Amino acid sequence: MRTPGFLTVLQDQLENLPLEVLEAVNRPGGLEIRDLMDFVLKPKDYTVDAPYEVAPEAVLKNEKISIDAFWLGRDSLVGGTTAHCIIADDESFEKMPRSDTTLLELQLMKTSWVRNVWIMVSPARLGDAQRIVNSLGNDQRKIFTQYESFSLTPDNRLHEEGGAPLLHTCGEVDLIPALKHSGILDDFITSGGKHIIVCEGDNILGNAHPVLVGQHLLAKSIVTCEVTSRKMGDTHAILCEHGGFNQVVENFRLSSHTDADEFPLISTGTFVIDVTLDFDSVKWKWHRTKSNLNNKLVVRYKRTLCDLTSTFQTHFIETPRYFCFMPLRDYLREHQKNLQK
Repeated sequence: MRTPGFLTVLQDQLENLPLEVLEAVNRPGGLEIRDLMDFVLKPKDYTVDAPYEVAPEAVLKNEKISIDAFWLGRDSLVGGTTAHCIIADDESFEKMPRSDTTLLELQLMKTSWVRNVWIMVSPARLGDAQRIVNSLGNDQRKIFTQYESFSLTPDNRLHEEGGAPLLHTCGEVDLIPALKHSGILDDFITSGGKHIIVCEGDNILGNAHPVLVGQHLLAKSIVTCEVTSRKMGDTHAILCEHGGFNQVVENFRLSSHTDADEFPLISTGTFVIDVTLDFDSVKWKWHRTKSNLNNKLVVRYKRTLCDLTSTFQTHFIETPRYFCFMPLRDYLREHQKNLQK
């Protein structure tokens, strides 16, 4: 069998890299180089075609939840049996308009009452996150780093910037193996920890909402996913029925025959997860994604928490958008509009 031409070039590029770069990418739990090579040689198609809309009765509206759920969730967050994890991206370190406060600082201040708060960041942002935590004077906030892999060109060569390979983080699923390998998860379970509420770092309204945690406990769920109303242009995962499961499916997986606008609800990126789940049973999908970076097309492999909803029976809670979901870019756009009025 003839060897693809790009493979020889890619292998040569990898062999010429410093050992520390190769070791950083090959951390246990991430996308090891041998697996990346397999994906390049044997692409997998995870396209979703013609999913169904979820029946309204399968989604619990937030306003229908009892006040008991709020207090139960709050006690769990204060007492430490539920931890709050922030998935911090580059936007988390941007300063809010007319302020010297970064979005991450704002989120940490709003969750100062939560006993266990964790922050997952890229290795490049570890120092920035540590300085923010130190400035707030709370040593209960724990930081751990995501996994990284190589960005590729469309023809499967290493994408380089400044003569060095460009690395990228591997997605929000990183939190599960990273928590395990850091020892944070074991310490948490040993001290009585049972659940994690996970929020995206660029969501200004994505905090440790006690009502979500409380309802998760009352319903004895193993996975709870918050959804909200979809707006035109949203790119977050849609709530749909696919493969016999009500689940959230990444927007980029939808076929050209599927119109995301036909699905009224999207994931806010906030999940409540039981730490006792058998995560090894989840077949995490590594998605080949494309993005424009400095007017160049870059290929990256990432995995998402959506796979939890296709593996485990998930409890979906619909929360009004104004209460739970405002990405930083949307906020900045609205702020600019108000300045122009």
